[in-house]
Amino acid sequence: MEPRGNRLRSSDQPEIVARPISERQSAAQPRAEGRDYRPSPTRSRITPRILISGAALLLMVGVSVGLILFSREDPAAIAAPVIPSKPHADKPAPEPPTPADLPGPDRTTNPTGAATPSGPATPVAPEAPHPGTAAMAVVEKFLAASNLDARLPLIETHTPAAALQESILTKPFPSNPSVAPEVQETNPDGSMDFYYAVDFKDASGKAHPELLLVRTAEGGTPKVIVDPFLDSFGGRLETFAGQPSEEIRSFQLVVSAVAQTTADRNVPNHENKLRLKLLPRDNEKEISSAYFTKGSKLGQMLVTEGSGFRYGQARTAKVTLRWNKEEDPMNPYLEVTDIKEFRWNP
Repeated sequence: MEPRGNRLRSSDQPEIVARPISERQSAAQPRAEGRDYRPSPTRSRITPRILISGAALLLMVGVSVGLILFSREDPAAIAAPVIPSKPHADKPAPEPPTPADLPGPDRTTNPTGAATPSGPATPVAPEAPHPGTAAMAVVEKFLAASNLDARLPLIETHTPAAALQESILTKPFPSNPSVAPEVQETNPDGSMDFYYAVDFKDASGKAHPELLLVRTAEGGTPKVIVDPFLDSFGGRLETFAGQPSEEIRSFQLVVSAVAQTTADRNVPNHENKLRLKLLPRDNEKEISSAYFTKGSKLGQMLVTEGSGFRYGQARTAKVTLRWNKEEDPMNPYLEVTDIKEFRWNP
């Protein structure tokens, strides 16, 4: 490579001489002189940017103004339309309240005794009486009644109507008997039994202790179980035990077995017999006595666990009796043939 200065040029090619930039500019454009001189304007990139920024600012201002104007509009104008109600007659304007209509310091008292604001009282259903209270009320009505018609709604019985017409239920009882609750029991069927000790005194002053049973069925009304009362106070057992007969009858009484051989020498084979006291009530004198042998069904019950029958223990029971005339026709005696149940029932 040769140095730039040694390059060969053709003789007919003019030589290029470097000129100053000012001369080149003056050659392209003549210089202005004096007051007419103005520099030639040059294009700038700043002007478009300013225009774009101004347009964006104007757009933001317009949106902000629109939002402000929209928020100041009447809310009712943009609320959901209201469906007009049906036309109705105009009501007259209410009259001003009188002093009597204004609320006062009146207070009412509720059943618990606490004061409550005045107003319409709420009705309170009366509480149902306790079964024992209702049973006692039936006992009082039964004892105070003077005839059978008044007692029939209060009793439960299997006695035929004709026999009831001949019973003590058709007459008044001795006045002013004493009554005391004895025992209350709940039965498997949901009924409740209430026993009452009733003591009568006849015109001569003789005492007649009795036991009265009132049964209240579940959801029912109390009733006097009247057959045991007729057997004892009504005299049915006393009549049967007072005269030998061919009948076999059942009675509802209080019974208690005596733990010794009977001392009644008139009973045949008395050394092999046991005695059953037939009572109107526990710890009272028996109405009569009946007998049974030690080897009988009842004798076995006395020595069998769980039979519910013990010496000296008084129980309500339904017993079957007959007059035994076969063992010694000259000395008939009242014999117990069975105890059907240790409970009183109609």
